[in-house]
Formats: sequence, structure tokens, C-alpha cells
Amino acid sequence: MKYKIFSTHTRPRYFIVEEVGGSVSLDDVIDAIMETDDWEEWMSEDIFYIDDIYHTYGPTTLINKVLKIEGDDEQGCIDKYWNSEDVPICNINFDNLYPSKTDLEDGDPNQGDYDFFHHAYCYEKGDWDYYAFNISKKIKLACLKPVFDKNSITGIISHYLYQDNEKDELIEIDGELIESRSSMNKSAALYANTLNGIKRVDFEEIKNDMEKNGLDTQSKSDYKTYLSKKYNLKDKS
Repeated sequence: MKYKIFSTHTRPRYFIVEEVGGSVSLDDVIDAIMETDDWEEWMSEDIFYIDDIYHTYGPTTLINKVLKIEGDDEQGCIDKYWNSEDVPICNINFDNLYPSKTDLEDGDPNQGDYDFFHHAYCYEKGDWDYYAFNISKKIKLACLKPVFDKNSITGIISHYLYQDNEKDELIEIDGELIESRSSMNKSAALYANTLNGIKRVDFEEIKNDMEKNGLDTQSKSDYKTYLSKKYNLKDKS
């Protein structure tokens, strides 16, 4: 029997995210802070190029329909559903499995081996198509689960897994982008890897505090001393 999974939450579009995590050295942070007042502004030309830790892309919208494909006309069965025709379809709800936390917070575990960590993402809205899959008998909805990308903070869904131990069936259900609109809600942030977990870096706060303490905001050595002390950087060299 052949089945197809899809979402009707945004009919029929999905929220899709591109997300990266990357390493940033202390020297690179000093260069950025001496030229701008905001990390996101510094990264504005391309927020995704620092991606040595991870670079992932995929939907965050969960599917909520399972359609049985009758015959070989996969698209025809889907069109019948959208045309409100009678089709063999099941409802499913994975909302309780979605990560409760979809953003970084101060104190979260350190990321990477460098002193600083770059995190960026942007949302798109588009069409995502999951491949049809075959199983031996009638589908058991309890055997179907989303698998979230292990690196993603925003809740990107890597794929779905159908696992029926009684039937010895293990099927990975992948998908692909069909089309998407322009990127929206872009975000880039810089975090320090400290002895107490990550800490978001605020350039204006740093400059103001340095000036209050009589430090030179045009001096790389003053920045290095100040930042190493402020964030208890793992590597003080």
C-alpha cells in the first residue's frame, strides 16, 4: 500500500528555515566591533557564510494528513483532496512532539571550539513535497514520527520515520523543496563560549562599558583584554 504525508496547516505551503552555526575567533570579533555597532549589521551581506559547525535547511511545519494513494496517479489523489473529493485520508497531530525551545538563551551549552559562536537563520514560505512510501499493510499512525535535525535550534524537521517493529518495517520518509518565496525574518546573533555556557554579545553594551572604565575603544589590545575577562573565555591566549 502506498501513502503520502503532507500538511494543510498553511494550505499548502510550509514554513521553511535555513540555519547555520559557525565558529568565530576573538580577533574576528574585535575587527567587527571596531567597525560596527551590531553583529547582524556586520554579517548583513551574507549571514550564512560562517557555517563550519552546521548548515541545515528544511521545513518546520509538521504534517497533519496521511493520504492513501490508490492506483499510480499520486498527484491525482492529492488533487482530489484539495478539490474536496472523497479520498482515503487520516488526520494526525504531532504538535506535542515539536521542540518547546526554538531559540538560543544565555547559559545554553557552548557551541564549537572557538571563543565565539555565530548563529543565523531565516524563514521562507514554500512548497515541500514528501516522497510517497510503501508499506505491507494498512498504516499504523502510531508508527509514524517526525525526526528533528539534531543541530537545528529552530525546529527543522529532517525527515519522518515509519517504524513498525511487528512487521519489521523501517522507512525513512524524505522530502524536497518544490518552490519558495523570498527569505523573511532574517536573524544573526553572536555568542561567547564562556565557562558558564553561551552568552549573547552586545557590541554597544561592550563599547559603553569600556568607555566607563577608561578603556580605548580604538585599541585592539584593550578589546582583547576586556572581552577575555568579561566572558571568561575558555582560551585567553
